[in-house]
Amino acid sequence: MWHGLWPLTFSGQGDYFRSPPHWDGRASGTLGGGPSFGARTVDVPQHVGDQRRGALQPLFGDDFFDRIHVEPRVLNLGNVSSVQRRAVRVWNAFRSRALTLTEAALTDGEGIVLTAPGVPPLPFAPLSERTWEVAVGTGGPPVIGATLAFRFDGLAQIPVLITGSASSPSALYRTGRAA
Repeated sequence: MWHGLWPLTFSGQGDYFRSPPHWDGRASGTLGGGPSFGARTVDVPQHVGDQRRGALQPLFGDDFFDRIHVEPRVLNLGNVSSVQRRAVRVWNAFRSRALTLTEAALTDGEGIVLTAPGVPPLPFAPLSERTWEVAVGTGGPPVIGATLAFRFDGLAQIPVLITGSASSPSALYRTGRAA
């Protein structure tokens, strides 16, 4: 039965695959009726003029684009008994603005090894992402409380908190907590 309905499915007028009507070369009202390039002038009557009033409403793009995203913002490592490696991704979500990373500073980072994708000043093209590797070992202090701060030209500093505690015997002996 389906094969009998096939020609009627699309056009409703018998065989859909008839040859198209012959085009005589004249411009139609929709195709080629106006200039195809250059400036255009549209006459709008006074009473039809743009009378919109109100405030701009925020959209998804306003929340997501045209800013810097750093993920994750907190590295909570818990009890560190061996080397822990984590990735910190920095994304320039500006759609049309290149930025320069002026500094990626690690404070209170004893026992933390930071592997960067380059040396500042580091250019970020629009919508580009770079990844830093953070390796935390047991050779640092017993309580890990470091900050990795990213600074871009003209923007506020973006901190990443690195927390945890070392559970190695050497860290415990340094604090005098071993029995």
